[in-house]
Amino acid sequence: MKKLTRRNFVNGSAAALGATALPLSFGSALASGAAAYPPSLTGLRGNHPGANTHAHARAWQTDFSAGSVIDTTESYDLVIVGAGLSGLAAAFFYRQAHGPDKKILILDNHDDFGGHAKRNEHTIDGRQLITYGGSQTLVEPHNAGPAIKTLFEGIGVDLKRFESAFDQSFFSTHGLGATTYFNEQTFGRNTLVRHPFCNYYNYIEGLPGAALSDEQAVAQTPLSERGKSQLLRVLKGGLHSLDVAPEDLADYIETTTTLTTSRKRSAWMILRYCTWPDIRVSIGQMPVPSYSPSKRQRLAVLWVLRLWRVYDEDHPYIHHFPDGNAGVARALVKYLVPGVAEGTTAESLVTCHLRLRPA
Repeated sequence: MKKLTRRNFVNGSAAALGATALPLSFGSALASGAAAYPPSLTGLRGNHPGANTHAHARAWQTDFSAGSVIDTTESYDLVIVGAGLSGLAAAFFYRQAHGPDKKILILDNHDDFGGHAKRNEHTIDGRQLITYGGSQTLVEPHNAGPAIKTLFEGIGVDLKRFESAFDQSFFSTHGLGATTYFNEQTFGRNTLVRHPFCNYYNYIEGLPGAALSDEQAVAQTPLSERGKSQLLRVLKGGLHSLDVAPEDLADYIETTTTLTTSRKRSAWMILRYCTWPDIRVSIGQMPVPSYSPSKRQRLAVLWVLRLWRVYDEDHPYIHHFPDGNAGVARALVKYLVPGVAEGTTAESLVTCHLRLRPA
């Protein structure tokens, strides 16, 4: 039987990471010698069907003419399938347990490592802008177990640094706060109301909430009198429980839509927005299947009930790198392959350009 090389395993779209000084390459373009840099690529780069095409072809024994298969005689102490945070963390702990002389191969079918912890880089007018292209935040990291804390310490993630790196007073200093914008096309006139009508500000640390009372805010909206009455009823509705027996909850969650529940259990109204493609609403403390409007409708439920405040003063929402959790992924790669960049901390890796083929 012929052996399948790591490149042909995913038709060249593999990320190979070594715990020793192994070459590092990303994506089919890079594997073939192109000078692409994954964070700067645009277009659909997530778990789209194309990322699985060649693996599926191999599994289903269809045509898999990706070139001749050559036995490279390579051997590894550990092979990990998946270069997301879990895969990279597995390599970290294996190396800690067995030493840096062990050879590790990590395979992935995407153009970059990190899994959901992707990053994007854009150059606008000669200035580099960095943002997260996937998961953003380390949620309550101080409550993490010993394994996670060991990982953070080992790869140079200093949790205390976030306290000064994140400007928690930015919004209040500049007089900014949570608002809702009603556009003329949908509501008859352009209106900005200094009230969020939901709790998104809980996820932007330091962003003040409503500057107006519910009554004042609703009065300023370009809604009909009936619409204003409905919205105020939602805002004042409080929490509602579902009259569903515990043994029936699982089936109820799977079969009942948010809109059906909202009509039956509490006041509701729908406002049209242009930017929210998917809404997930919680009723009481039980999640209900999200209502995903069509591209044409773009409907958002505001809200079936007023969501409880989730802000926790003991765990401020500040633990995210400029590139989100890609900062953690980059620190893991740096630990596994020291030659990819200078620096010894996660912070030092934020702006650097990883050397894809270190010497």
